Amino acid sequence: TFFEMCYPFNTSMERAKILCELRRPEINVPNHFRQKSFSRHYELVAQMLNHEPDKRPSANILLESNIIPFEQEEQYEQLLDRMINS
Repeated sequence: TFFEMCYPFNTSMERAKILCELRRPEINVPNHFRQKSFSRHYELVAQMLNHEPDKRPSANILLESNIIPFEQEEQYEQLLDRMINS
């Protein structure tokens, strides 16, 4: 899933627990996934996990939106994060 590509898991048990939390009606994500550095990822995951299929975005809508992170932007954001946190 997109979430699994964005969020590193330390153990298989952690992965299983977090993915179960994503399936709950309130869609629980780890707290730091909601932070600014993941804000676009969180927005995308929340939309794609909507329990009402009609409210999930289509592939065309996602491609037309600015929600999907592009690799260059993401690399730039990671570089900025490293510079700020150093």
